[in-house]
Amino acid sequence: MRFNTGDFIIHPVHGAGVIKFIETKEVFDEELEYYIIELLLDSINKIMIPVEKAVEIGIRKAENNDKISAIFDVLSTKSEIEIKDLGNWNSNYKYNVGKIQSGDIIEVAKIFKHLFNRSQNRELGMKDNDMMDKSRKLVVSELILANHITEIEANVLINNALKLSVDEDVH
Repeated sequence: MRFNTGDFIIHPVHGAGVIKFIETKEVFDEELEYYIIELLLDSINKIMIPVEKAVEIGIRKAENNDKISAIFDVLSTKSEIEIKDLGNWNSNYKYNVGKIQSGDIIEVAKIFKHLFNRSQNRELGMKDNDMMDKSRKLVVSELILANHITEIEANVLINNALKLSVDEDVH
């Protein structure tokens, strides 16, 4: 898949961005094309991605409505989100980092929801807290591009879904 200048994309690690331009650079006596991507929510303002490696890296368009609905299903569920348990924190952390870097936004939403649920019962460690923030940012990025909304609006939608997951049933 080839992207064009002005296309909005999702990077699996950095989230939403826009292709500002395509630049040709000489690397080891070979001319290579690079996407210059301006990131919407990452502290790193711009990144360069080789055009020929973009799909391999996981650069893609924002997801469709079915996936967005599935994100909200994950976030609003009252039941515990099952995340694979490898027996120790370090293995679990590496596994979850891999899931986040895979670019599968549903898996990212599951990790965010799992960590959010844990944070409601006890304080998360620094790395888990960072992972929760990172996974939330990736979900926000997806919502911004898929729904054409602002960061604030995306956060409100997420907060409302999370509120549904913790509200007690009233009878």
